[in-house]
Amino acid sequence: MNDSTTTRRRFLTATIAFAGLTGGAIGPAALRFGSAWAQSGVARDASTYDAIIRMARLLLPHDGLSDEVYADVFNDALTATLGDDELTAIEDSLNAQQSTVFVAVDEEAQLAAMHAIENQAAFTAVLSAFKTHMYNHPAVWKVIGYEGSSYQNGGYLHRGAGDIDWLPEGE
Repeated sequence: MNDSTTTRRRFLTATIAFAGLTGGAIGPAALRFGSAWAQSGVARDASTYDAIIRMARLLLPHDGLSDEVYADVFNDALTATLGDDELTAIEDSLNAQQSTVFVAVDEEAQLAAMHAIENQAAFTAVLSAFKTHMYNHPAVWKVIGYEGSSYQNGGYLHRGAGDIDWLPEGE
């Protein structure tokens, strides 16, 4: 095989390596920017904040998580992704689905309102941002039983990979 030929394997290896380098360099900076913006004192409408947090709780329900974790995810994810105008537009769309504000109606009406706007780009962006940042949050790891990366501890082979107590023997 000629070493100067670019193979699919070499291309994929180079792409993954490049993504890892850029993700490692850019990712944490973007997260710090989002948190800094959220803590910078920029006024955020309380009703919009409550509506987005409630929407996130309905989209990704975890009873063991406090509203503070959802708020932390909100500050990390959404403020870096969407501006106040887009968040207010989502709240307005949710409020328009019933005769009163979104957070004041029962859960069934809230789910119906979210279903009615689920194809809007801003709603999709909120869902995507919350999913990505929610499951990268250490407080969420504790609730769902994820111990974190295994690489630093020698891998999963000797750290619980065979600890399946719920599967009957012989299957």
